Amino acid sequence: MRILTIDDSETTRAKIKMTFEKYGHHVLEAKSGSHAHDILRHDTSFDLIICDMNMPDMDGAQFVKSQDEDENLRKIPTVICSSHLEEKLADSLKSHSCVKGWLNKPVTEKKVKSLLFKFGDA
Repeated sequence: MRILTIDDSETTRAKIKMTFEKYGHHVLEAKSGSHAHDILRHDTSFDLIICDMNMPDMDGAQFVKSQDEDENLRKIPTVICSSHLEEKLADSLKSHSCVKGWLNKPVTEKKVKSLLFKFGDA
């Protein structure tokens, strides 16, 4: 699986990358929503996007809204990764067809295995 992880924390990106690559997946990193859009302008062949919520520049909610508005990007399943997600925000994110799941921080190997199982690649 090719995965794009979007998070402003280098530590979190490294943890996600290391854990997914342990299971044979290729992970590309973006440090913000706008950086992810730059990557996706040139390459849309991702099987999964993991997107943090709280980032400067373009937060996760803004990213999935713009992703859902682009017919080439909305088909890529996106998992919201956050340590705290308010119910009201979670409900609004569910309205975007690209949002397919949640990954609670801190990211652990057990959570990654569960996510891989959900997407049929465990």
